[in-house]
Amino acid sequence: MILERYIYREVLQTFFAVFGVLVLIFVSNRFVKYLADAATGELANDLLLELLAAKLAANLILIMPLAYFVSVLMTFGRLYSDSEITALVAGGLSPARLMWSMAGLSLAVALAGSVLSVYIAPEAQALGARIEDRSKEDAEISGVVGGRFSEFGGGRRVFFAERISRDRSELQNVFVHRSDSSRPVLVAAESGYQFVDPATRDRFMVLVNGHSYEGTAGDADIAITRFREYGVRMEDNTATPGERRINAWSTLELLAADGAEAQAELQWRLSLPLSILLLGPLGMLVARTSPRQGRFSRLFYGILVYFVYNNLMGVGRELVRRGDLDPVVGMWPVHLLMVATVLVMYHLQVSGRRPLWQRLRDRRRGAP
Repeated sequence: MILERYIYREVLQTFFAVFGVLVLIFVSNRFVKYLADAATGELANDLLLELLAAKLAANLILIMPLAYFVSVLMTFGRLYSDSEITALVAGGLSPARLMWSMAGLSLAVALAGSVLSVYIAPEAQALGARIEDRSKEDAEISGVVGGRFSEFGGGRRVFFAERISRDRSELQNVFVHRSDSSRPVLVAAESGYQFVDPATRDRFMVLVNGHSYEGTAGDADIAITRFREYGVRMEDNTATPGERRINAWSTLELLAADGAEAQAELQWRLSLPLSILLLGPLGMLVARTSPRQGRFSRLFYGILVYFVYNNLMGVGRELVRRGDLDPVVGMWPVHLLMVATVLVMYHLQVSGRRPLWQRLRDRRRGAP
């Protein structure tokens, strides 16, 4: 048991390190994207971090299988290159016992992944959708940046505010150019604020104490109007709750549904933790090297196997979703193929026989 605990500790330490790096990459990439959306007015600034947290929680289960597989590859690559596996086997840890130990650790990680996949990820997806709907309500005024021109409505309305109050509820020294009517309109006002009609949910930008100039510069018929309040209707950005996507359905809802899309999503959620269970023993087998080859010599091949496996799952999911593959068959042949791969590799390593491709390669080189 001491030897198993040593292997568990090494794998888990590497797993948390790799998992942290992948999470950091994901967060950095999404943060830059959401920051750009906030700058253009597509996302309310005060909802940026909430949306980022929701998307991270929804995608942790996609990061976990890769992080676990890479951690197993790196850990066992080091153990083989440093001849520690030889010492462990000499200490009584047989290949069969080592395989069962990795299967046990993989099962524990897979159970944690199943909680993420079945419960947490759907709830996080639904929360992210609600935050995006809220953002559509707030983005018009939240997207305006003080001292910078901001476009809305496909460029048909251009806003400029010299300053914005700290609570972002009021714009000061506002200029608006509208080209969505028969004649262009330029509006200048001392201040402005956003108003949403509670009955119709139509959104208006209300400008206070200013002038409007309707017409083209140089024309003699320019209409100049002084106003106390002037409302600019933002009709093409009225917030309407979006249709709930299938990945935001609860697992119980998917179990009760009969559609092909629901079946594909359900099998996908179950396949992710199942892949963790299979990738642990597979990583241990792929990582087997001689001390002269180095600890990272099999990392490239392992990553290649992972992406083939992951892409095959994605293909199976899409075929089920489109109705081209019977849900009874579904994605399960992909996992059965991986089980067969693990069993064949284990048999070859325990029996000491070289794989067929290695024997063919040696035969071409004239080796016995």
